[in-house]
Amino acid sequence: MQAVSLILTARVLGAAGYGALAGSVALFMTFGQLSGLGSGVALVRHMARGGELYGRFAVTERIYLLSGLVLLSLVLPLAIILLGSVVPPAALASFAIAEILIAPALSPLAYRYQAQERMFLSSAIGTLAPMARLAAIASAAFLNLHDIASFAQLYLTWLVPTVAFTLYATWPRGDNSTTCNTRQAIREGLPYAISGVALTAGSELDKTVLLRLAGEAVTGPYAAAYRIASAATLPVNALILATVPRLFRASSASNTRLAAIMLATVLGYAGIAAAALWLLAPFAPWLLGKGFDKAAPLLRALCIIIVTGSLRQYITALLTTRDLQASRNVIEISGVCISLVALFALVPILGTSGAVLAVAISDTVIILGGATRVRKNNQSETLHER
Repeated sequence: MQAVSLILTARVLGAAGYGALAGSVALFMTFGQLSGLGSGVALVRHMARGGELYGRFAVTERIYLLSGLVLLSLVLPLAIILLGSVVPPAALASFAIAEILIAPALSPLAYRYQAQERMFLSSAIGTLAPMARLAAIASAAFLNLHDIASFAQLYLTWLVPTVAFTLYATWPRGDNSTTCNTRQAIREGLPYAISGVALTAGSELDKTVLLRLAGEAVTGPYAAAYRIASAATLPVNALILATVPRLFRASSASNTRLAAIMLATVLGYAGIAAAALWLLAPFAPWLLGKGFDKAAPLLRALCIIIVTGSLRQYITALLTTRDLQASRNVIEISGVCISLVALFALVPILGTSGAVLAVAISDTVIILGGATRVRKNNQSETLHER
């Protein structure tokens, strides 16, 4: 589905339109990670350890709504200041509402099913917003609309009823009484929100910075190539989502064994996926259409991101499930800061190659920092057991 959406969006909007879309949506997706203030991950931890569902789910959904409204009022003016000269303000407003307020309302459902290890349903919930985006671009193609403002309005038009119906149909019915109030849920979840923002910023803000510094025509081929490379890491993401509840529950010894199996799987898959993408890269311009001639060399350069991105997901998941969330936050925030500095320093000199290098540097810093922290934690637990 992601492949179809990418190809259709690139062909309908063109390289410049796709660049404007990618750079603006990246900004909203990054701040959208603050919606819910981490209460969704806290819900997974709560349920994985035997906590009740109904009341806690209602509290979590309420936090997503209220925090989304506050974020929307703060981020939209910032986006207009930064990108208003490149992207129409009406389009920015539609994307902001979609990515900060509406789409995140589905997250508690996905987290609920993840905690219950019903991964098919969790993944299905996660595909609803992309499906609405695909329906919007298909509608734009049918109506012969090729501007980003029209696409943004169509996306919001499809997304709102999709989210509303899904929440109505799947809302857990039962006793909504809970011992957890809104303040407690926020306190438990906030550390996870920081890591969510850092993770998304590290993989998304390069498009926003590139759009700001180099324009939409340069950003378009880079963003399309990056999406293809990112899609190659989705199986790793699915593996991690499936094993997180078990890692939360596992003892130290079984946790270490499971982590070792995961590492071997992640490394093996990432190497194969990167090699396959390197060989298939020359077909990218043909698939994406006019204006994407530079996508092939960019895609080959971004093969390194498949390896570093997969390892980054693995390491950060270990930090979270071993109750090292504070360390994860520090490491990931450091990685984002390094990435932003590198982007602003390298993009004016190297263009899109500078963006690739900045992302690779950031991932490497996080991988090394996280691995060091996990190793120290393992050594400490071993000494404690003795």
